[in-house]
Amino acid sequence: MCLFDVQPETETTNLLAFLTVLNSANEWTTVSRSYLGKSVAKTPQLRVEAWFPHWYEKTAFGRFVDTWIEDLGEIAKVGKSYMKLDAQA
Repeated sequence: MCLFDVQPETETTNLLAFLTVLNSANEWTTVSRSYLGKSVAKTPQLRVEAWFPHWYEKTAFGRFVDTWIEDLGEIAKVGKSYMKLDAQA
Protein backbone atom coordinates (compact mmCIF):
# COMPACT_ATOMS: atom_id res chain seq x y z
CA MET A 1 0.00 0.00 0.00
CA CYS A 2 1.16 3.50 -0.75
CA LEU A 3 -0.24 6.50 1.08
CA PHE A 4 -0.40 10.06 -0.19
CA ASP A 5 -1.06 12.59 2.57
CA VAL A 6 -3.63 15.15 1.48
CA GLN A 7 -3.61 18.59 3.00
CA PRO A 8 -6.70 18.79 5.26
CA GLU A 9 -8.02 21.87 3.48
CA THR A 10 -7.96 19.99 0.16
CA GLU A 11 -10.62 17.58 1.32
CA THR A 12 -13.00 20.37 2.26
CA THR A 13 -12.14 23.31 0.02
CA ASN A 14 -11.14 21.49 -3.12
CA LEU A 15 -13.27 18.37 -3.01
CA LEU A 16 -13.85 18.43 -6.76
CA ALA A 17 -10.10 18.31 -7.45
CA PHE A 18 -9.66 15.47 -4.97
CA LEU A 19 -12.48 13.45 -6.52
CA THR A 20 -11.07 14.12 -9.99
CA VAL A 21 -7.74 12.61 -8.94
CA LEU A 22 -9.42 9.67 -7.21
CA ASN A 23 -11.72 8.89 -10.13
CA SER A 24 -8.98 9.36 -12.72
CA ALA A 25 -6.63 7.10 -10.79
CA ASN A 26 -9.20 4.32 -10.65
CA GLU A 27 -10.05 4.79 -14.30
CA TRP A 28 -6.60 4.45 -15.85
CA THR A 29 -4.39 2.56 -13.42
CA THR A 30 -3.60 -1.03 -14.29
CA VAL A 31 -3.00 -2.92 -11.02
CA SER A 32 -3.85 -0.23 -8.45
CA ARG A 33 -7.05 0.85 -6.77
CA SER A 34 -7.36 4.17 -4.95
CA TYR A 35 -9.65 5.33 -2.18
CA LEU A 36 -9.94 7.95 0.55
CA GLY A 37 -8.69 6.96 3.98
CA LYS A 38 -7.64 8.57 7.22
CA SER A 39 -4.25 8.42 8.90
CA VAL A 40 -3.80 7.50 12.55
CA ALA A 41 -3.86 11.25 13.21
CA LYS A 42 -7.23 11.39 11.38
CA THR A 43 -5.86 13.44 8.49
CA PRO A 44 -7.08 12.57 4.96
CA GLN A 45 -5.03 10.25 2.78
CA LEU A 46 -5.33 9.04 -0.76
CA ARG A 47 -4.61 5.33 -0.34
CA VAL A 48 -3.41 3.26 -3.25
CA GLU A 49 -3.10 -0.50 -3.08
CA ALA A 50 -2.45 -3.39 -5.41
CA TRP A 51 -2.82 -7.14 -5.05
CA PHE A 52 -0.78 -9.80 -6.81
CA PRO A 53 -3.15 -12.78 -6.97
CA HIS A 54 -0.73 -15.38 -8.33
CA TRP A 55 1.90 -17.53 -6.69
CA TYR A 56 5.35 -16.02 -6.74
CA GLU A 57 7.18 -16.33 -10.03
CA LYS A 58 10.10 -13.97 -10.49
CA THR A 59 9.34 -12.66 -13.99
CA ALA A 60 5.59 -12.22 -13.47
CA PHE A 61 6.11 -10.56 -10.09
CA GLY A 62 8.75 -8.25 -11.57
CA ARG A 63 6.29 -7.13 -14.27
CA PHE A 64 3.64 -6.57 -11.59
CA VAL A 65 6.01 -4.40 -9.52
CA ASP A 66 7.04 -2.40 -12.60
CA THR A 67 3.37 -1.75 -13.41
CA TRP A 68 2.66 -0.80 -9.77
CA ILE A 69 5.50 1.75 -9.88
CA GLU A 70 4.17 3.18 -13.16
CA ASP A 71 0.69 3.49 -11.62
CA LEU A 72 2.06 5.33 -8.58
CA GLY A 73 4.05 7.71 -10.76
CA GLU A 74 0.97 8.59 -12.79
CA ILE A 75 -1.15 9.10 -9.67
CA ALA A 76 1.50 11.37 -8.16
CA LYS A 77 1.81 13.36 -11.39
CA VAL A 78 -1.94 13.89 -11.75
CA GLY A 79 -2.37 14.52 -8.03
CA LYS A 80 0.27 17.23 -7.95
CA SER A 81 -1.46 19.02 -10.80
CA TYR A 82 -4.70 19.22 -8.78
CA MET A 83 -3.59 19.34 -5.14
CA LYS A 84 -0.70 18.89 -2.77
CA LEU A 85 0.09 15.21 -2.29
CA ASP A 86 3.04 13.94 -0.26
CA ALA A 87 3.92 10.29 -0.92
CA GLN A 88 4.70 7.80 1.82
CA ALA A 89 5.73 4.18 1.41
